[in-house]
Amino acid sequence: MANEKTTKTANEERVEVFVPKTYATDDPNEYICINGREFLLPRGETSMVPLYVKKALDRKYRAMSIQDKRSTALVEKAKHPI
Repeated sequence: MANEKTTKTANEERVEVFVPKTYATDDPNEYICINGREFLLPRGETSMVPLYVKKALDRKYRAMSIQDKRSTALVEKAKHPI
């Protein structure tokens, strides 16, 4: 989803991720909690996060994409009933 730059800290590899902006009425931050560790990433900015956070964001965006495609297909199917 984003251009990756990696750095290594004491115990974790960190990568650079970009969290896109969404609707104006949405929260200005993306909240992620993985195994009790919480992350608050500002939307529309690039952040350095552990690799597992980037993987979780990528899974989320892939799932959202699949959901959007299926919703669009259902709407199109409803426009042409049998």
